[in-house]
Amino acid sequence: MSELLPVLNEIFSRARVLVAYNLEFDLRFLEAASVRVPTCAQFDVMKEFAPVAGKWDERHGDWRWVKLGQCAGHYGYRFDAHDALEDTRATLHCFNAMLSDDVPGGYLSLVEGSRRRQEESARRREENKAKRRAEEERRERERYERGAEGTLERLRSEENARIEQALASGLLFII
Repeated sequence: MSELLPVLNEIFSRARVLVAYNLEFDLRFLEAASVRVPTCAQFDVMKEFAPVAGKWDERHGDWRWVKLGQCAGHYGYRFDAHDALEDTRATLHCFNAMLSDDVPGGYLSLVEGSRRRQEESARRREENKAKRRAEEERRERERYERGAEGTLERLRSEENARIEQALASGLLFII
């Protein structure tokens, strides 16, 4: 890697756009290898394709990321996954298809559907927030009720103990 570092830094210094599938993952490796990653535009095909794939992730409140093979298949590209060069070619094919005007799920589809997907994402996030809020309120109410029951039980127990102590000491007479 140390031999390639100057070459990689030179290539990256001229970059105007970084394109990758799961870009953040790749950037962590590059930065760990001391590659100077430019602060240019970035296009993460995986994240841009997620709304096109249309799988909602309830737990994360966002569109689910899918594998490169699924993205490539959507754009009619077949390849052997997990080979660096093949993955790069597939990512480039998907990137070009996404920017194309005449491909389903291409640039125009993304632009036209973007507002709808953003609205759907916002609606689902709000639903998730409301569900979480309702669940937190339910748990808080249960904690309060358990606490109130515990306090009432403790007060009864203390009062019974005082009565028993008074009876035992002869200070309380029951008529």
